[in-house]
Amino acid sequence: MVNRTTDMKAVSHIVNHPRVIGWVTDDLSPDVYVPDETALYIMNSEKTGVIRVDKINGITCQVHTAALPQLWGRTKDFVVEAIEWAWKNTLT
Repeated sequence: MVNRTTDMKAVSHIVNHPRVIGWVTDDLSPDVYVPDETALYIMNSEKTGVIRVDKINGITCQVHTAALPQLWGRTKDFVVEAIEWAWKNTLT
């Protein structure tokens, strides 16, 4: 089950995990990811995956996904569920 989260500690735990951070950063990124509290974060109940959604305009958004190693290989269901949640809960 997925839901919106405001638990920035849990978001930070996933993104800053040693086996994840290298996949979501580049040479210009800071050493530590600090969640942006203005973004929409969708997380699974196990707190092993997070999706960040940033609104660009009224119909477009930018989406980023991060998952702990224990979710690797099983992220498709998580992402599909998160997309369905976002579709149901963010349309105005």
